[in-house]
Amino acid sequence: MTKIIPAVQSLIDQNPDPDQAHVDLLMYGLEKRLNRLAAVFVDPFVEAGFLTVQFGPFQGIKISRKFMGANIIPLFLGIYEAELHEPFLRLASKNIYQTIVNVGCANGYYLAGLAKIFQNAKLLGYDLDTTCLSISQSVIGANGLLQRAQLATLFLGDDFAAHDPQTTLYVIDIDGGEDELLQPQQFPALEKACIIVETHDVFKPGITQDIRKRFERTHHIQYIHQQVKSLPDAPPWQGLSDLDRYLITFESRGGYNPWLVMLPK
Repeated sequence: MTKIIPAVQSLIDQNPDPDQAHVDLLMYGLEKRLNRLAAVFVDPFVEAGFLTVQFGPFQGIKISRKFMGANIIPLFLGIYEAELHEPFLRLASKNIYQTIVNVGCANGYYLAGLAKIFQNAKLLGYDLDTTCLSISQSVIGANGLLQRAQLATLFLGDDFAAHDPQTTLYVIDIDGGEDELLQPQQFPALEKACIIVETHDVFKPGITQDIRKRFERTHHIQYIHQQVKSLPDAPPWQGLSDLDRYLITFESRGGYNPWLVMLPK
């Protein structure tokens, strides 16, 4: 009789639902495979705990190997949330943004990346998770941004009024907290704010449409869908199986989370 390894057996024992148990088994296997892929394709490039992004507009920035998520490979390759590259570059080309406010700065990926393309901007990063702030602080230091970036835990709706709306860009990803934060009737400064927000219907069903309705009178709104990512057409990616290619680009998103780019009319 084939022995079932204890970790797999525990997944079955913890969930009496046979269908969910099979899903758990599948996810367990995929996570193990993903960890193996990261060990092969990422870990050899780690230097002093940091990786250098390989492609895209953030190419050359340093990110921490202590990634707060399931898959660091898309960040390493520079294809993570590549849907936002075009709006970021378009807005940077205007050369008007002097402050980037990143609410939900997580691992500092966007603080470092946006510092590269908004070369004259000051960066303000906020996150309630002190571990994320610690990682972001290390990323700021590794990228030589200590004089340009500041970190804090809490950003409140009243804080929108503290920034010049014509020269400030808000980049927001707070796992459903955008519902409470993006209330223009409560915080009038939002009516002139420039905002890129990831919306999380997976946590608050209908929130994407709710936010669009709140801002449609005052803002031009671009809706950005999630897209399938592609790998560079070069070794070693060419020889991978379809499953491995999918896993490498997998962003561990808990559901369908689009983005809204909202610019004042």
